[in-house]
Amino acid sequence: MSRLLSWIILAPLALMVISFSVSNRDAIVLSLWPLETSSPPVPVFGVVLVSIFCGILIGLIILGVSSGGMRRRANLLKLRSEKAEREVEKLQEEIDDLHSAAKNEAQGALPPPSGAKAA
Repeated sequence: MSRLLSWIILAPLALMVISFSVSNRDAIVLSLWPLETSSPPVPVFGVVLVSIFCGILIGLIILGVSSGGMRRRANLLKLRSEKAEREVEKLQEEIDDLHSAAKNEAQGALPPPSGAKAA
């Protein structure tokens, strides 16, 4: 299912990038104003695609850094909840043992002597 979904998304995206690249093959010269330097001629599609790629990369880095604290907190809460679940299970077993002991006591059954051996 995910493979089909990736093809549905990536195939049209690739066609759009190819179409954009073919349509924008003109060369441009980039210059940085205060330095009076210029680059060799580069195609317009190269500048645009590199800019988009750099923007996506910077966004992913910022997202990863900013979500680090949330992931750490989620892992801590997960460990705490697992510990609490184990404690609940242990306490439930103790409650069940106490209920069965109270039930035996209510029926008048005596517990076996502590020093007696089973026959």
